[in-house]
Amino acid sequence: MSNQFKIVSPINLSLVTMYFTLWYYFEESNSFALIPPNATMTNEDEFTFECNGDAWIETNLMNLIELLVSSTIISRIDNIEQLINYYNRIIHPHPSLNIYTVDNLEKLRSFASLVRCITALFPAEQAKNVFENACSLGGFNAAFENCNAIHEFIEYLRNLFVDSASTTDNVLLNRHRTLLKLEIEFLKNWPPD
Repeated sequence: MSNQFKIVSPINLSLVTMYFTLWYYFEESNSFALIPPNATMTNEDEFTFECNGDAWIETNLMNLIELLVSSTIISRIDNIEQLINYYNRIIHPHPSLNIYTVDNLEKLRSFASLVRCITALFPAEQAKNVFENACSLGGFNAAFENCNAIHEFIEYLRNLFVDSASTTDNVLLNRHRTLLKLEIEFLKNWPPD
């Protein structure tokens, strides 16, 4: 955990050109920088960070989200309902945490929407594998390049179903509505900040 926080004077840009998979917080004199995952800092003003609360708490909240949506954690989940519970506890936080902006909260909301959709459409024993495959094979990372990419991902999910002659119109209609609702949810949150 201590590697995600650095106090340096002055900020040495060579330190922050490394590859980070978590949010990285730098403090120099009276200025702060918060570098997002998979980003590099090329100048001192690039990721200026202002926090109304405790920067350590905010950074840890954002890193907790990154861990909860990481492929490593998703692949280790035994109970998909437990994962939904974890996501919801962060999405609907304690009122005392409302002072934090938590820049990647929309990312978590997208993952939560996806997992809720999958659990609504698939039996519990299948839902975990479908969610894991959607995140790895389907390429879901909650950051779509364009609206067409959102639609293609929804089509990927739609193609996971094997319809038989006994599939009723009600089942097809429910599936269509659920996937349409997910697509609208993704479109509402696109483009990313």
